[in-house]
Amino acid sequence: MNHPPAILTNDLVRLRRSTAADARSVFDATSDTAVTHYMEWSRHTDVSETEAFFAGCAARWDSGEEFHWVIEPANERTIAGCIAVRVRGSTAEFGYFLHPSCWGKGLASAATRLVIEWAKQQPDIFRICATTDAENARSIATLLRSGLPHEGTLTMAKIRPNISTTPRDTAVFGLCRDDF
Repeated sequence: MNHPPAILTNDLVRLRRSTAADARSVFDATSDTAVTHYMEWSRHTDVSETEAFFAGCAARWDSGEEFHWVIEPANERTIAGCIAVRVRGSTAEFGYFLHPSCWGKGLASAATRLVIEWAKQQPDIFRICATTDAENARSIATLLRSGLPHEGTLTMAKIRPNISTTPRDTAVFGLCRDDF
């Protein structure tokens, strides 16, 4: 598998490989209760938590463990959010978030389509997928608009620590190579 480009673009967004210097700009989102409500990770309460994550982005990219980009509106150099893809075997799974000020502008769908298109071009990837909490209507709509069909819902599958310590139902969206 080839590493993705450091920059992916379309008419609405520019995905740029994350750097440690991006952490402070992203902290506004990682500390926001609306952004982190459905996440599988706890809301950041101190910028050092976001800095620690971003400090490891380069090593995870270089090793192929995770490819992490910041999402910028196409004609701006401000950070709207982040998107990452993890390739495990023949599966590419991605996740994303945006700051609430960027919701409803098509940026999430545009970013996810870029990652999906890159993954489709990789000969060793046979499945592209994403999950979200079964009650996260915004993310469900984004994934459907991005072209990922809803495959089903896993009961009590993932803990969302900002909501509950009990596992919650998780909606699964995906495409297999036969559908590309």
